[in-house]
Amino acid sequence: MPHYQLNYPANDRHSVDTFTFEARSLGGALDVARKNARGEWAELCEEGRPICFLELVTDDGVWLVGGPNCQSAIQRIDIPNPQPLLR
Repeated sequence: MPHYQLNYPANDRHSVDTFTFEARSLGGALDVARKNARGEWAELCEEGRPICFLELVTDDGVWLVGGPNCQSAIQRIDIPNPQPLLR
């Protein structure tokens, strides 16, 4: 099973905490990341390689997922009233 690493801001906001785990698929890894990320952003890596960047965009747990190098781009996005996807 692939090894994943989730990096997110520590409580002091000056350092980064890391959560490591295994998942059978990238979809499973994204689900684990969504449930375990703390703070306003997180970076997901597979086998040490950045996969994606996540940003919490609402207080009720909606995450925006972007490419591995989009942290600065995500920080510029202003979503005044984001709506979750309907299934």
